[in-house]
Amino acid sequence: EDPGLPLALEGQLFYSMHINNRLYDQVREQVDSMRCRLVKSVEWKIDQASWLPQCFPPGEALCSAAFGAAGIEGLQLVFYPSGYCGATEGFCSLFLSAPAGAFVKCVLYAGKERRDANHIFERPGAFGRTNFCQFDSCVEDGSILIRLEVLEAHQDVVCKVASAVPKPGEMRSLSQLEGVVSGPVQSAVKLRRQGHTLEDLKILPSLWTAKNADDPMARPQGYHDFNDFRDKAILPVGA
Repeated sequence: EDPGLPLALEGQLFYSMHINNRLYDQVREQVDSMRCRLVKSVEWKIDQASWLPQCFPPGEALCSAAFGAAGIEGLQLVFYPSGYCGATEGFCSLFLSAPAGAFVKCVLYAGKERRDANHIFERPGAFGRTNFCQFDSCVEDGSILIRLEVLEAHQDVVCKVASAVPKPGEMRSLSQLEGVVSGPVQSAVKLRRQGHTLEDLKILPSLWTAKNADDPMARPQGYHDFNDFRDKAILPVGA
C-alpha cells in the first residue's frame, strides 16, 4: 500500500424513518375540540314517534349520542317518551346529562315546546323537566325534534396537588406530606364560553341508546336506528 494515501476506514451507516400514522387522528381531535367550543345549538331528530309510547313505558329512556358543546364534552340528551318516574300521565320528560363541574344555562326544546334550564353539575348527572310537556304536543310530521340551545356554559376542574418527596429534616406535617388538604385547591381550570361567541349548529346522528339518567356512568348498550322501534314495540293482538 502507498503510505501517502489515506487509509480506508470500515464503518456502517444506519438510516431510520419514523412514520406517525396517528397524526391525522391527532389533528382531527384538536380540530373537533376547537369546534366544540363554538357549538351553540344541538339538534337530535327522533323518527318513528308514533311507536315511542309502546316501546318506552314510564321510566324508560332513549338517549342521544354523546356530544360536545360550548367547550364541554360528554353531554347527552335523555328523553322519556312516557315520562320519568312521577311524571303526569301523557307527559314526556327531557333531561340534559353533563359531567361533573359543568355549569349550563340553556333552553331545551321538544318540538315547539321549550323550557329554560340552569344548573351546576356538582357530580355527573342529568337535569331537566319531569313534566316537560304533553307527548302529543311535541310530535310534528311523525317525528320529534329535540334541541339544545346553550346560552352560557363553563366547566370547572378542581385538582388536589400532592407535596414533593420529603427530604431529611423535613418540617412539614404528615397531612402536608401526604398531600391532604382540608378543602379544594383555590385555583381551577375554567372553560367559559359566553353565548354571543357561540354560533355553530351540531346535528346529532339519528341514533339512540338505552341508558338510565339515574346512572350517568353506566355504559351505553350500543346505538340503534330508529327503525328498530318496530322490533321493540309491543303490537296489539290482531295487528
